[in-house]
Amino acid sequence: MVKMHPAWQLEDIRARERQLRVEDLDRLDFYAAKIKNLYLESKRVDKVIRLPRKFNLEKNAYKHLKPWREFWKEIAELRPHSRYLPNLRRLRINNVAEELLIPLVGITGANLVHLYIKYIHNPEPESLVQKLLRELQDTPKLEYLMVRDGEQDLVPIKLIQQAPLKHLRLDPRISHGIKKYHIRPEIIDKSTLKHLSLGLSPEWYTPGLEPHLKKKCFPALETLWLSLATITNSGCKVCSSSCRNRGVHSWVCTTIYPDKHSPVAFLEALDNPELSLLNIKFPHEVTGPMFLDVIEAANSSCRLRNLTELALAPGNAVNDWRSSRYRQRPAIQPAELREGLKMLLPMPHLKLLRLSVAPNFLDVLDLDLYKSIADGLPALEKLWLSHVDFVLTSSYGVQTSHERTPLHHLAAFCCMLPSLVDVEFGTVDALRWNESPRTEWTCPGVKSVKIARWTGSDTPGDDIVNRAGVSWDFLHLGMRTYFPNSDLAKKEFNPDLQFS
Repeated sequence: MVKMHPAWQLEDIRARERQLRVEDLDRLDFYAAKIKNLYLESKRVDKVIRLPRKFNLEKNAYKHLKPWREFWKEIAELRPHSRYLPNLRRLRINNVAEELLIPLVGITGANLVHLYIKYIHNPEPESLVQKLLRELQDTPKLEYLMVRDGEQDLVPIKLIQQAPLKHLRLDPRISHGIKKYHIRPEIIDKSTLKHLSLGLSPEWYTPGLEPHLKKKCFPALETLWLSLATITNSGCKVCSSSCRNRGVHSWVCTTIYPDKHSPVAFLEALDNPELSLLNIKFPHEVTGPMFLDVIEAANSSCRLRNLTELALAPGNAVNDWRSSRYRQRPAIQPAELREGLKMLLPMPHLKLLRLSVAPNFLDVLDLDLYKSIADGLPALEKLWLSHVDFVLTSSYGVQTSHERTPLHHLAAFCCMLPSLVDVEFGTVDALRWNESPRTEWTCPGVKSVKIARWTGSDTPGDDIVNRAGVSWDFLHLGMRTYFPNSDLAKKEFNPDLQFS
């Protein structure tokens, strides 16, 4: 694996004043032919990979170097660019400046198996990402394709048609507004797909797509990541998520889009694939009936008995901390969230369950209800409930929590899951505790417990904790009783750390 292609920095070639010759490229092509995995990526979100400073010809000290574009233009004129990186199998480009892609435009895709492109910065006048994809001559082995940040037609049709794709990720980037993105028929017709990650915008459905959806799609699918985070935005200048022409339980503006723009239509078109993973992200304003319609469609169109991972999670149309400050309480009620989960039961092989689309899944202490759910999850090992979005901070620094579940509710449910090892929870109500924890709710198999936040205020809209009303001894006793072998039970409670 090569993190940054060393041959790109051949200063002895770039510094020469004479014109390049074919023999000058022997060393470059010799090493390039040995490279099978090439990664151009930055693991840090705040650090974009750019050209080294010495390539900046505005600095007087480096004016003797050939410009980056001129250097690779001369190389391309000497021999076919398809001879460069002929044995490349994996290409991963992530969080880089687009000018770094200049040497890759025109390479052959004959041995390419894995192609990942995400977070391209400082776009060139002519998209180099699009040019790179367009000039891939042949991709008979390409199985994994991930492209983000692109417009709807960024990926050439021939690339989708000729490649034996098994893993496809086409996620429109969500930033500073919503990009229009429709699903092309060539994707629907890709019967070889086993892993699909797709984001639906309001424009995902087109009239030409209907005959392809009627034939059913993706029979070999094993994992499905479906983001509905942007579908409720109408995409017009007049309408918004509070559009008057949008019904209470409608996904889109009914005056602009037909009912088929609902994600239910997409799920109903699936050809009964047997899934091992299902991850659906919902917009914040989704209502209970809308949520249940999606769950029902997924359950009727897919085989879920062999599911090992299920996530029903929130997704925001615009990732903006300002909007999260004033976000309203989620519309999905706890009873509706439980009803949606019960639709999918039993799931005898499920190992990871994440329910973070709405708060307060365990708002009532109902042991019969808990048991009816737990009996359908005998193999569950990881339980993740809630989400950080349910704790909001106003402009005055006052925190409001849309979730407050007592610790003994969590323990009563977890003790019924025999294989449970890992528990992650959002906000626990520190004022509602049992002075005498019930030992029959002990969970000896749980090794890890993570609680994001403790809250103790009963004042609506004011979540400043009254520490004087909280007995930390009882809370610690509850943790030691309910989760005796967990890492959290072994730690000493510190009010300054536990409350945030």
